[in-house]
Amino acid sequence: TKNDIKCFLNYENKLNWSDFDQFKDEAFKLYRIYLDMNDWRNSECNCVSFLKECKCNHVIGITIRLKLAKVPIEAKNIEKWAKRKREETT
Repeated sequence: TKNDIKCFLNYENKLNWSDFDQFKDEAFKLYRIYLDMNDWRNSECNCVSFLKECKCNHVIGITIRLKLAKVPIEAKNIEKWAKRKREETT
């Protein structure tokens, strides 16, 4: 909500967290995406998934929504919530 964003920016600008737990709660309450409009692959997000793997659904979703990338046809044909089979290794 708008109130959450104002609170987050207020804490971030003043850097007045009372302890680490308060910082952690506020820092991960909102996802901040830095979108590189020239090359979306250089974009960043502050979510845990991006911090671990350098990729996340937030960056990909915003990129697709802004039409900076196209969704492959194969991805469009996957049923929502469908379980994917593992590839057999020989």
